[in-house]
Amino acid sequence: SLYRAFVAYATLMIFIYPIGIPVIFFLLLWYKRRVINPDPQYLSNAILGRGIQSTISFSSDKADDDFDAGKDDLETHGSIGRSRNLPDGTSMLEEEASDTHIFSIAETAYVYKNCVAQFHANPALKNRWLKPGLKRMGKDLVGAHARVDRKAGHFAFLYQDYRIELWYFEAVECVRRLLLTSVLPSTFSVDQHLGLLYTTFLVSILFFAIYWWASPFADEGVNRFAVMMHGILSLILFFTIVLYVEDNLERDDAARWNSQAIGAVLVLLSVVLGPLSAVFYARLGGVEIHHPWRLIASRFGWLVPKKADENKKPRRPGNVEEDDHSEEGDSYTCNPGSSGQLDKQASVESGIELAIDDASADEKGTGLHTSYVVGEGPLLTPSEAEASVHRRNGEI
Repeated sequence: SLYRAFVAYATLMIFIYPIGIPVIFFLLLWYKRRVINPDPQYLSNAILGRGIQSTISFSSDKADDDFDAGKDDLETHGSIGRSRNLPDGTSMLEEEASDTHIFSIAETAYVYKNCVAQFHANPALKNRWLKPGLKRMGKDLVGAHARVDRKAGHFAFLYQDYRIELWYFEAVECVRRLLLTSVLPSTFSVDQHLGLLYTTFLVSILFFAIYWWASPFADEGVNRFAVMMHGILSLILFFTIVLYVEDNLERDDAARWNSQAIGAVLVLLSVVLGPLSAVFYARLGGVEIHHPWRLIASRFGWLVPKKADENKKPRRPGNVEEDDHSEEGDSYTCNPGSSGQLDKQASVESGIELAIDDASADEKGTGLHTSYVVGEGPLLTPSEAEASVHRRNGEI
């Protein structure tokens, strides 16, 4: 009877912890998904309608039931410091800087959207570069707001480390940990070592591919570190299988892999590469590197700057309407106060940079002078954008 009581207790605990916790996490995130990841245009309109002082006071109460609610229906909590999801000890200047930063993203996205909407001369340019840039700005806005939104503050630990569109990934991470540490080992009997190794190896390869493809973390450095750790885990399992087979083969000459060498490789993977990867990530400090081999080559002086293509025909400046095609490396300026045409200005190899200049507002002394690199980077002032262009061209 005591044994049956403990079996019933263990079964109940399985439903509470290994199954219940991931399910509760997912249901909580699903229920609040519109609070975590609201529509960028809806959020931008709400922020611009309230002004800088109420930027992070936008309440998403209405968004759960009526996602298309007007900005006038939104509650304001901007004057209540405790309603903000900010770290303890945050000063008023830091809160104001956070407000201003979010408001500037919303303002730039609004002007940029109007500029893109007016541009119909080159659909290829619009679909390939301009719309992705607008989408990126929307993600930046939602992410910046989610970090301070009081409505999501009590469960921010579940999603704040992930990309905002992958708000559910903590539940996926729970499933991964359970599979590799408890579910798979409990599925096989004591004598089924090889079957357990095979299955665990396949599961590790599956999650390696998922993390490589999804890049779920908001920090690119953490993404690289996670992929590296999954790769090391897969290699450890592979060489463990090889070592097990080598030690249990009846024919010693079937594979001829040295067991001692395999053991040394396992020690290297388990003891050396893990801490080395952590040090490598810490030294980078989350710096975004699109081409790691270029970084290594430049450190050793192997990287030779690319020469300009002398046979390439220079492109004539002017309105985009005069060009039939747009290429990677073109840069444009948009003046929403005019006809919305984009004039080519400079060459940026990694994307199209838009410098947005509202001439009508500038006459009143409140001009908006911002630029945004499509698909990468934060908001930039014109001087910062120019410096970024030169720096990027120098790196490439």
